Amino acid sequence: MQRLQRLLGAVSLALLTMGIFSGTAVADQGASEANSWSFDASIYAYLPSIDGTTRFPFGGSDVGVSTSQILESLNLAAMGAFNIRKGSWGLFTDLMYVNLGASKGATREFSLGNVGLPASATANVDLGVKAWVWTIAPEYRVADDSLLKIDLFVGARYLDLAEKLNWTLTGNLGPIFAPARVGSATSGIVNWSAIGGFKGRVALGSGSNWSVPLYLDGGGGDSTHTFQAAAGISYAFQWGDVVAMWRYLGYGFSDKNVSSLTLNGPLLGVTFRW
Repeated sequence: MQRLQRLLGAVSLALLTMGIFSGTAVADQGASEANSWSFDASIYAYLPSIDGTTRFPFGGSDVGVSTSQILESLNLAAMGAFNIRKGSWGLFTDLMYVNLGASKGATREFSLGNVGLPASATANVDLGVKAWVWTIAPEYRVADDSLLKIDLFVGARYLDLAEKLNWTLTGNLGPIFAPARVGSATSGIVNWSAIGGFKGRVALGSGSNWSVPLYLDGGGGDSTHTFQAAAGISYAFQWGDVVAMWRYLGYGFSDKNVSSLTLNGPLLGVTFRW
């Protein structure tokens, strides 16, 4: 989505302008730019749909709920990214925070002790999800011209996920133990994963302010796997870019309580360069 990420290289600006100089001036200009530092910072509004498979321990039983069904209409997240570069080398970091909460009445997307609700019963549930997702990686630019810029990277992603569920069951519960009609439980996971991938952008024509930003990574570690992809459209101004993208982030876990998590949706942001 990096979670998100802008690949803006001041080195590329030097390469684009070198052609108008000649002789020693060209060499001096290139050497100066190669040894200079460049930075960019991005802020995004992110509205993902969230899905996952979570078991909430409750006494000797597990409580299950469909995250996508409960949170389908209340999705909000924010994120930011920072990139530092000198020559072909750089370092980027992306931080995303998600804090969602929603209620749903008379739902049947609920199970207790691996048993679904009887046809005569429903649940009123309150579900809260909080998550921090932090990506950090050094990068190396392998393509840098007026139409295409690509950075390869290897790094790490950190996930801190906490979920809380409150419920009240109504109707004839049949075999479900009566004290479980009302309850509250928490679940979550803390996770580090090694990742590798690329990010870049493709200009829509020589000299165009429009470009297509791209991002892809994958890996694993504490998670069985993680995968992130993003693509969209951006428009460049003198101070930076305005960006609209679609971002997907997925996790698979071997944890008995949290086995999967996905965030999938649009984002809109701005990137400032200096």
